[in-house]
Amino acid sequence: MATMFRDGLLKGKRILVTGGGNFSRLSKLSDEEWNDMREMIRSANDKDKAQRSV
Repeated sequence: MATMFRDGLLKGKRILVTGGGNFSRLSKLSDEEWNDMREMIRSANDKDKAQRSV
């Protein structure tokens, strides 16, 4: 979005920005939860790589 502002593409336009989330809740995850997430990510990455190599 910064590029759009710099290039003048959004000059004078109204923009609705939603979400506004942050990652503070991640600091409350246990080591086991982090390990579970890592494994889910690795599994998804392996699946994607396998599909690309066909």
